[in-house]
Amino acid sequence: MIDRAQWQSVCAVGLLLVSCVVAPVAATTAGETTATATNTSNETVPPHVNPDTVQADGKPAVVADRLSSQLGARLTQSAVSLSDREYELARTALAEGYVTNLSRYAVVADEVDEEAVVEQLNLTREQQLSLIESVREAEQLAETYQRATANGSDAEARRAARELLTTANEVNQSVTSLSDQYDVIANETDLSFDQAQLALQQLQVTTQQASGTLREREFTEAALTAELNRTQLTTRTPATISGRLMTPNGTPITNATIQVQAGGEQRTTRTAADGTFELVYRPVLAPPDTTRLDVSYVPAADAPYLPTTVTRAIEIPVQTPVEVQLLSVTAQTQFDKPVAATGQVTTDGVPAAALARIPLTLRVGGQRLATTTTNSTGTATAEGSLPASVPAGAQNLTVAVARQNLAITPANTTRMIDVATTQTTLTLNTTTNETGAELTTAGRLTTESGTALGGRPLTVTVAGDPVGTVETSDNGSYSARFLLPPELREAEREVTVEFRGDGNLAPSTATAVIFESSGLPIPLIAAAIGVISVVAIAGRVGIRGRTIGSVWTQVRGRSRTTNSSTSRATATGDPGNEDDAQTADHSIHRRVWDALRAGVLDEAVQLAYATVRHRLVGDASETRAQTHREFLQQVAGNANRDEGVLQSVTETYERVMFTKESVSKATARHIVEKVTGATPDSEPDEE
Repeated sequence: MIDRAQWQSVCAVGLLLVSCVVAPVAATTAGETTATATNTSNETVPPHVNPDTVQADGKPAVVADRLSSQLGARLTQSAVSLSDREYELARTALAEGYVTNLSRYAVVADEVDEEAVVEQLNLTREQQLSLIESVREAEQLAETYQRATANGSDAEARRAARELLTTANEVNQSVTSLSDQYDVIANETDLSFDQAQLALQQLQVTTQQASGTLREREFTEAALTAELNRTQLTTRTPATISGRLMTPNGTPITNATIQVQAGGEQRTTRTAADGTFELVYRPVLAPPDTTRLDVSYVPAADAPYLPTTVTRAIEIPVQTPVEVQLLSVTAQTQFDKPVAATGQVTTDGVPAAALARIPLTLRVGGQRLATTTTNSTGTATAEGSLPASVPAGAQNLTVAVARQNLAITPANTTRMIDVATTQTTLTLNTTTNETGAELTTAGRLTTESGTALGGRPLTVTVAGDPVGTVETSDNGSYSARFLLPPELREAEREVTVEFRGDGNLAPSTATAVIFESSGLPIPLIAAAIGVISVVAIAGRVGIRGRTIGSVWTQVRGRSRTTNSSTSRATATGDPGNEDDAQTADHSIHRRVWDALRAGVLDEAVQLAYATVRHRLVGDASETRAQTHREFLQQVAGNANRDEGVLQSVTETYERVMFTKESVSKATARHIVEKVTGATPDSEPDEE
């Protein structure tokens, strides 16, 4: 060891790591930043040929050579800048310009069979950038070490020195790897990286010299012994490892961390007052082919000793059989509901605490739901949500050891559970253009409880004829347009959207009858909607629906054959038709309440919105192309009771149509009461 005065002298003459990278490398490379077969002296980035002209020129090899030369020059420029401790220049050489040229080179690489070179140039750039950061970090640590040494802080100096040695090791490994990468690229091209390799080799030599000096200055070797009472180990027959940790002069190193590793497993203990230690190692997660056991001293960051390791040969001749016992399971579940199982791993002659950290998987119907690990009692609880793909009915629930290649045998246990069918709800809104040739459909697919069902295919038919398919988005919504053949453009058409079911999800359909071209845009983009139609599934109540215009036309007793003058009179509130309007209001209000009573809450809100919007504009076609927000803005400020209602109804309608949320029954009832003017005690009578 050398004393601190000597060390200060060492620092002064520049032997400290990284900060003492020698100048001759930079001197020999001044004005020579090229590492290519092409003369690019004094050019930071040589001129390039645009790969877009390759086909016209018919010379992809020339373009590839020029671009690879540029890339090689940048790699060399970066290495030389790094040796000069010009970190920003070193990074800049590999920044945007390098990436751009590499992308251009990749275009022509296919033409000249140099795809592998592209990958190597990209990998080399990443490794060189990592090296730059490591060298910069080492320099900062060296400065920290110097300050601590100057201040006489031994503990802080040793902590910085230990980190510095670790970083120096990373630098050495990176330089070796980069040199190999340069050789690979050189063998595939005409490039030469002599300058880059010279600069980095000098960096490596200086790093090694400084590391050795630093190690000698701050740390002392520790003497570690370790013995095993047996070399053939199993989970049932562990080995006892005993040893001692001393300084070179025989002084015990007390309370020191001793780490045992074998096949990825790790155990830890500490030395006693006399430096001795003892530890029982029982292989559980180690692979059966493990042949090496390492016993290591792991010094604290501010300890004055170097780490050391002793290796012993071992063998795991057989796997130890274990069992998985189920302590509790979920008896019944359904889509998106939790499934949980608690299991315990046991084997004869092995304490429960030794069976910790064993990975277990939970599967239902052969599909993995969750993975967990055992605790200190060998027990674990795994919980996951049931996916739709598991079929309804009796299914196997299995808890198993998750890995095969362990010192213990594979094991599992199974129990039957019941997977219930989950009912689904499908909504449909439809519009057609003025000619009736283009049909637009939109809606949402959810579970009965309102959970969105995304990624599900739906089939669309018109008058029983298939016209196409559409897939639901993440929030369960869908929207699609279809061009109808002439025979399907008749006055009255029934549109059906069908979800055919998926695993434990029940099928469902939605139907709408279009009586005339509404010209209304479809929700998810627009606000004017069609009244929802939900067909009864498994005996459930359904609501037949139509577009907003067709609903009001039907209620008022009109059809497409009604003369235009009658239609106009009704729309403008002709006193002669007040009785008809009141009857229509009562009928549509009853339909809104029917939806609420049937429990289809989202549809009740949509019906309510259609009702209040129709009351505000009647059959005015000029408003049908407006979104719900555009319509709300247009009627804002009108001295009309319904304008105030529209504000709150629109906000709830927007939530229903554009988010994954379903409204609560209380919210839906509140909206229905606002629109119809009725209360739970004065609901419209059944007709």
